[in-house]
Amino acid sequence: MQIASQDNNGKQGRFAEYNANNSWLYNGNNGCINNNNKYNSLTVRPVRESHIATASLDSLDVPLKEWYPVYRVCKKNCGKRPLHLIFRYGWLSTRIINICCSVNAFEYVPGMAVCFMIELPRLREVIAALFDDKMVQTFYCMHVMPLLERHFLHKDSYACRKGKGGLRAVLALKKYIYDESEGYTRSVLIAKDDLKGFFMSIDTELNVRRLVEFLKERLPENPLKQILLYLTRIIYQSQPQLHCIVQSPRELHEALPEYKRMRGREGFKGVAIGNRTSQMIAGFVTTFYLLLLEALDYRFVHYTDDTTTVIRDKERWLMDRRFIAVTLEEEHHLTLHPKKSYLQHYSKGVELLGVKLRFNRMLPSDRIVHNFMWKVRRMSRRAAEDRVYLFSTLEHLQQTVNSYLGMFIWFNTYRLRTEILGELKSGPYGRYLLFPEGYRKINIKPQCTRQAHYKRKNRERKKSMKLWNMESTAGGQR
Repeated sequence: MQIASQDNNGKQGRFAEYNANNSWLYNGNNGCINNNNKYNSLTVRPVRESHIATASLDSLDVPLKEWYPVYRVCKKNCGKRPLHLIFRYGWLSTRIINICCSVNAFEYVPGMAVCFMIELPRLREVIAALFDDKMVQTFYCMHVMPLLERHFLHKDSYACRKGKGGLRAVLALKKYIYDESEGYTRSVLIAKDDLKGFFMSIDTELNVRRLVEFLKERLPENPLKQILLYLTRIIYQSQPQLHCIVQSPRELHEALPEYKRMRGREGFKGVAIGNRTSQMIAGFVTTFYLLLLEALDYRFVHYTDDTTTVIRDKERWLMDRRFIAVTLEEEHHLTLHPKKSYLQHYSKGVELLGVKLRFNRMLPSDRIVHNFMWKVRRMSRRAAEDRVYLFSTLEHLQQTVNSYLGMFIWFNTYRLRTEILGELKSGPYGRYLLFPEGYRKINIKPQCTRQAHYKRKNRERKKSMKLWNMESTAGGQR
């Protein structure tokens, strides 16, 4: 049973009606459900029949208690974002119960989505689900992703997978180059290919059918299996691009090439970037491509839609690439980008995920180094002019610098770290920071932290209060 709301006149909404004159009435004394005239002046407790009948929420196929861990996963890193706050303060328990009931009753329908543009590192269109739908997508991925990891996804696919981050991809490529070149003694080539408009060209009708067949084969026979099969179809074929709320200027949308746009596109072609389930099906789709490369006996590293392959025979690769392009087009409806193909000797160096590999060295890309130096120098210039800005951004500077250093320590960057932190040490921030040996991180001096500042303020406040009490006591005695 679900409690309905009353207006100022004591009348219930239509969803609480038993008929035109009577409303549902719960008798708190004996627990009976009756109906009562809703036009009299008596106070009633209105309820309505649930579509799950009177079954306990903990006895459903997906009980209510399983949704609270899903909520905790979803709210991670979403603290004060508007969509999360709307969900959290809009009767949190009631909304989770509604999600639980709709999924178990096969009545879940995705709602509106939010469409916005991001400009860094390049212009992209993002269509993201609201928090209610994000919870359902997270629940779906928590049950399906482990199956894909165990039985399907390729070991050299490194996007949005646990233990398969960007650094692991770079280290794997470095190892493949070393092995194929027999310790940098044999000539090998590096080829890079990109799938054109990857997310916008995914055939959802074809791949949903493949994913449903995979789940039917791998999932055990239980009620949860039918729910996951239902969610597979409803999530990937909901077409959020047709009913999304646009939050970015029109000029940014018009600046994006047509083949990279998703908003307003009809038909079951393309997946909206911005959802957890979009990244999952992207890994599922590209696995067919990677299995083909593996069957042709190539060693490679794949990240989302970029593939870097180590090649021994150039002529054989050119023939195989034409075969791969035709197979992708005919069987998977994907296209290799004709203008984003790279083929060079490994000694020329290769850039992958912001890292340059040159022989046995790993260096950060010029863009990352430029961004790091620009942020440090910009903050130092402003801090030299404004002392208030210096103290208010001290912790922010520490977090920014340590974030970059945490990445740089994996590369051959000792001289670069020495140069950048040397500038920082001689600048206005230098007297308030500690630079441990090795330049692997920076720390704020204990007496300069925010906690130490508030302790001093508290001591001063207590001291002034004590003096004020002593003066008041002395005045009273006189």
